[in-house]
Amino acid sequence: MNLKLSDRITDSTSKRTAIKHLTLKLATFVLSKVVWINCVYGQSESIYTGLFIDTNKAVLQGLDKTTARVSTFELNINERGTFGTLIIKVRACRKRPPTEPPESAAYVEVLDKKIGEEPTDLFAGWMFASSPTLNSLEHPVYDVWVLKCSGSKT
Repeated sequence: MNLKLSDRITDSTSKRTAIKHLTLKLATFVLSKVVWINCVYGQSESIYTGLFIDTNKAVLQGLDKTTARVSTFELNINERGTFGTLIIKVRACRKRPPTEPPESAAYVEVLDKKIGEEPTDLFAGWMFASSPTLNSLEHPVYDVWVLKCSGSKT
C-alpha cells in the first residue's frame, strides 16, 4: 500500500491501515536517522568509525560581516586558531570514505575573547560541511563553517 498524507481514506479499516503504514514509514525514517547520528557521534579509538574516517585536519572558512571578507584556514585537531575575536578549536574531524557520498563533520568549540574580558563560550558542537546552517555559530560579526576534513589520523 503506497499512501501519501494527501490521500483520502473513506472507511475506518482503511484509516487504521493507513495510520499503521504511515507510522511504520515514520519509525523507519527516525531509526535510519538515529543509526546515522550514532555513526557520526560514536566515539571510538579506531580510525574507521561506522561510515566516517577520522582525520587530523579541518579546513574552515570564516566571514567577517563588517568587512565582507572571507578567510579560509586549516586547523589540526586540538590546535587553537583565531579569527577576529574568536578562538576556535577543532576536537574531531571526520569524512566519508571515497566510495560514499562526500560529507565532512567536525566537532568545533568557539570562544569569544574581547579585549579586557574573559573568553566566553559561543559554540560547541558538530558542524557539517554539506549543511552549514544545520548547527551553526550565531555571532553578530562572524560566521564560521566547515569546508572539509583532510589528512589521515596517525
